[in-house]
Amino acid sequence: VAQAKVKANEAKQKAQMTLNKANDAKDRINRSNKELRDLIKQIRDFLTRKS
Repeated sequence: VAQAKVKANEAKQKAQMTLNKANDAKDRINRSNKELRDLIKQIRDFLTRKS
């Protein structure tokens, strides 16, 4: 029983680490998407600017 608890804890820790990595990746993607949207907006504003 004790060994099963240890294995379960290890699995839980690995799952948490995987979740943390996935959340970090999601945050990076969201930041990149925001930067890309901002760049597109700047380009659009530049192209539609009146001279």
